[in-house]
This record gives sequence, structure tokens and C-alpha cells, in this order.
Amino acid sequence: MSKKTERLAEEISKQTGIDFKKYRNEEIIEQIQNVTSFIISPASIIPTIIKPLIFILAIFNITAIILYASINDTSVLGMVIFLVIGNILNILIGITLGVRLSMKSILDDTKSIVNYTIETSNKLAKDFTVNTETIGDIIQGVSYCIIIPSVEKIIADKFMFLSRPISFIACNSIYHFTKNLSHYASKLPRDNSTVDAPISIFEIVKNRIDIASGLVIPKLLFPTNLLLYILLVIDSVALFVIYKVLI
Repeated sequence: MSKKTERLAEEISKQTGIDFKKYRNEEIIEQIQNVTSFIISPASIIPTIIKPLIFILAIFNITAIILYASINDTSVLGMVIFLVIGNILNILIGITLGVRLSMKSILDDTKSIVNYTIETSNKLAKDFTVNTETIGDIIQGVSYCIIIPSVEKIIADKFMFLSRPISFIACNSIYHFTKNLSHYASKLPRDNSTVDAPISIFEIVKNRIDIASGLVIPKLLFPTNLLLYILLVIDSVALFVIYKVLI
């Protein structure tokens, strides 16, 4: 875990008086693996990155060949430069698109993990005297102390050199989901007169996950989307200039 998450986990444990760490076990890890698909399948990440790359390069080179064949008195040097620059830029675009698709798959998995986090929080709350004021703390405690370390272990066991970036994306996503949902829980109307009030709030928070994903996932994908957009603009401008000047 990051130092920030570790610090938050310790603070939540002290604040609630619950030792969340003792609830980490193989059953939690197994359940997380049951609700995910991408982060437990190392074989899926390479094709997700390679397929867009191959497709984009194939389209570009086929288009370049058709262009070369259809234009009379085409400059060979200009066409070579066009192909070299175009392939370099399209390799970058293809890799960035593949990374973006991989990130989206990881984030979709974390959405399922967050759903399981709320269910686990609900079950754990039944073992303690929990009031509606501490629902957000329970969710954070389960997430930071139980779920995130378990996800890190799963990714470390499944992946090798890619475990760090994948773990960073997944755990950062879970952190932002948790922050959003625990804040939402803290703003809900309280009804401490009802014994089942904490449980009903967990159900309300669970129903919030789709809305939270609409806020969290685009925010986390924004840097990759921006890079992809910039590369597409550079590619279009560069190839247009080469075509006009050299071909």
C-alpha cells in the first residue's frame, strides 16, 4: 500500500476501535478473484495492447500503399519519410490506445471490487455496535485495511514486471471510489431510532456505485485520453505537412 493509504488505514482503525487487519484472509482474496476478470488474467493484457497497435499500423500502411499507387510522379524520398514518421507516430498511438483499453478493463474490475467492499462492510458492521455516523469509516476501514492489500497481493502473484503499474491503477481507483462513497454515506439522512438503519444505508451506498463510477473512471482515464488526443493531432498535422511538401 502507499504510505498515504497505510496512514489512513491506521487512523480509521484507531477512530473506530476495529482491528480491520484481522479480517484479511484467503476467503477475501478468493472472493475478489471471483468478481474480477482482467486483473487475474495476465494473458489478457498483452493482446489488449497489441491488437489496437496492429490494427492501426495495418490501416495506415494499407492507406499509404493505396496513396502511393494512385498518385503520379510520387516522390520516393517523400513517401519514405511519410511512412517512417507515420509508423512511428501510429506506434505511439496504438500503444497509448492499448494502454487506455487496459486501464478501462482494470477500472471496470475495480468497480466490481468496490461493490464487494460494500457487501463486506455490511457483513462486518453486523459484528459490532455500529451507528449511522460511522458507516463511512467502516467502508474506508474495509477498503484500506482489507481490500486494497488483498488486491495488491493478487496482482503481485498474477503479474511480474507489470504488477506495479497495474496495482497502482487498481488501488488508486479503489481509493477514489472509497473516498467518494464514504463521503456520500456521511451526507445521508440519519435515522438512529431504527435498528436496521446502518444496514439500509449500506444498501443505499451500494446503489450509488454506478454514479460514482461515472465520476471516478473518467477522471482517472483523463490523462491517457488527453495524451491520445494530442498524439492524434500531431499525427494528422505532421502527415498532412509531409504529404503537401514532400509528396
